Amino acid sequence: MTLFDSDTIRASFSRPAVILSIVLHILLVYVLLNEELLWAKLRLAAELPQMEVELVPEPPKPQPPKPPPAPKPEEAKPEPPKPQAAEPPPKPAPEPPPQPAPQRAAPLTPPQLVPGRLAERSSIPHPASRNGAGGTEHAPVMSTGPGITLVPKEQAKEGKHGSIGPEGPELTQSEQDVVLAQILKYWHVDFHSPEAHGLVLQGTFYIQADGTLMSPVNKNDPWDPGAVVEGYRNLGPPGTSYRRDAIDGFLLALRLCQPLQLPSGKGPWPRRIVIRFAFDSL
Repeated sequence: MTLFDSDTIRASFSRPAVILSIVLHILLVYVLLNEELLWAKLRLAAELPQMEVELVPEPPKPQPPKPPPAPKPEEAKPEPPKPQAAEPPPKPAPEPPPQPAPQRAAPLTPPQLVPGRLAERSSIPHPASRNGAGGTEHAPVMSTGPGITLVPKEQAKEGKHGSIGPEGPELTQSEQDVVLAQILKYWHVDFHSPEAHGLVLQGTFYIQADGTLMSPVNKNDPWDPGAVVEGYRNLGPPGTSYRRDAIDGFLLALRLCQPLQLPSGKGPWPRRIVIRFAFDSL
């Protein structure tokens, strides 16, 4: 047997050929399979509907709104000038002491004097009988009847209305009504109080041409009832005596009603006026 035996040589060349054949067959199968897969993809792509795609540019983004302009700073207003301190007003002069206020009651209706009744119940007394035997005149007084009255008994029992008697020409009925109404307008006292029973107020005054009364009952005279009314200081303090309150109210009414208005300006002046009030008839 030789070194290069034909069988040996064939055997040595047959193994690689077999392996190469196998690799080639595998590659052929792979290629065929890939070709079939490629043709299948091509057929599938041909069968699918074609879609047109249009590229649209992206719309521009909206810009954010511009911020509103900042408000202009207000100009500082100038402060108003401070008011200067006013000078303190001068001290007022001290007021005079107030007059004592009488006890107020419901307003009274002035009595209506009838000429016939006035002539029967009231008359102008003679100075001797009105002022006493000595003829001395009395200031307004209060009386409750016999014993303490300062006017004669018959006069206290007479006229139930106020009566006025002049020193000069006699006043007419209308003049009497006018004067009485002006006084009673300011005289506030309860004539129906039990303490008013039997009281009589009588006074003699002088009226001047300008309608004011002469002292001591002039509206500008100092307030001094003790100089006008006899026994005034014995009537007690204000508010404790009906008589005291009635007299205070009467004297205050005399001041407030001045100047008195008379329908006529007949003289002579001054004219004397005698006023007499019986409380039971008012």
